[in-house]
Amino acid sequence: MKSSVTGTSGPVGAAFAVRERTWQCGACKAKNPPQRKACVRCRKKAPQDAQKALVWHEGAARAAAGDDHNWREALDPESKQIYYFNEKTGAVQWERPKAMGETVRNTGWYGRGRAGEQSRLDRNNAKYLERPAPKQIEAQPKETAYLQGAEMYNKWYGKYVGEHWSKEQRLDPAKHRCKVDLHAGYTRADKEGGEGTYFCMFFAQGECPKGKSCRYYHRIPTYADVGRLEKDAMRDCFGRERHATHRDDMRGAGSFKSPSRTLYVGRLLRASYNDSSSELRKALQRHFAEWGEVESINLVWQKSIAFVRYRFRSHAEFALLAMANQQLDKDEVLDVKWAHEDPNPVAQEAIKRSNADAVVAAIRAAGHHIDDTAYQLPADYASGAGGAAQRTSSTAANAIASEPDSAAAKETVPQIADAAAPGSDLFYPNTDAQFAASEQEQVAKRQRTA
Repeated sequence: MKSSVTGTSGPVGAAFAVRERTWQCGACKAKNPPQRKACVRCRKKAPQDAQKALVWHEGAARAAAGDDHNWREALDPESKQIYYFNEKTGAVQWERPKAMGETVRNTGWYGRGRAGEQSRLDRNNAKYLERPAPKQIEAQPKETAYLQGAEMYNKWYGKYVGEHWSKEQRLDPAKHRCKVDLHAGYTRADKEGGEGTYFCMFFAQGECPKGKSCRYYHRIPTYADVGRLEKDAMRDCFGRERHATHRDDMRGAGSFKSPSRTLYVGRLLRASYNDSSSELRKALQRHFAEWGEVESINLVWQKSIAFVRYRFRSHAEFALLAMANQQLDKDEVLDVKWAHEDPNPVAQEAIKRSNADAVVAAIRAAGHHIDDTAYQLPADYASGAGGAAQRTSSTAANAIASEPDSAAAKETVPQIADAAAPGSDLFYPNTDAQFAASEQEQVAKRQRTA
């Protein structure tokens, strides 16, 4: 039975998506989203059990029964990415544990990934680096390398220039395609490359004639590459400069002010998939997962479009170039570009929750804690900035832990960040005033002795 994401739940650092099953109208047999209280076709009221048809994953079912899986999110200070640790066993891993359930609708600042993806990418990259990268084509096509006149094509930025250019020119299918299983391998970049080495954009489009002699990587970005690339917010994984705002056509290197990990995929031929959304969704997953760790796919069946979100921005940048004007299993000519932020209330709730959890993870990564102490200090003991910080963090911890989706939790997250700023007296009370009189007595005593 079909279901859809309707919310976000779970403890701090272990949020998961809440799914509810669609319900079928008894009168007209139409299928309705779980949040609808009346049939979309005949307006008949939903049955009473329709609002209770939750879809529980393993971790959610255990949490509902009071059995915690003990996996929590943590922030790596070096790569600025989320990883996972087990509070009970001490185990750590990049891959999202299966017991944590489905990733929330939108993960905000940092990607969370999905179970099984990381191990697949690691195995593939290790296999690719055992062989030299082959030449994808024998020579660079003249029509993409240089076109004289008003129809000049800028390969670096992926757009035509000139007064005769039109958007219809983008409707032509791509002449080549990168097949990672066949084309990936080591190049000069793997042997000689350093911090400033990027990935080959011609390889991503299936038309690099240099093979193993190329000065850029011919493979998918690994987790180590992602951490290195994230240090430079001004360039994408191909070395192109990002801009302050997105281009008008929402393509290119993207924006450093509005970073995105989600791709818009248009011109889907839903009729070619036997009008089966599950078949089309599987095709999207199979083709886009080739370029990195796909976090979620939101298929809008009625409009024949989809939104593919990756865990890491580098993988989204690679897929944007690799899938432009390509096809899935049929004869599509895909329209792939950067997507705007999802306005869906469920997605907005998930973004706020994910960012709040990220702030908590950042504070813990800095060596602080937000847990309440087992004792209460006297009211006059904690004074000054230290006491204020402790009271702020304690209030925030209670708000987030008890009601992570509440307005109080969202309002107190910035207070935590301010309290944890460098130079603050977080969690340690200022006791200078209590010892000021004692210090004066000691100074007077030394003067009399002298």
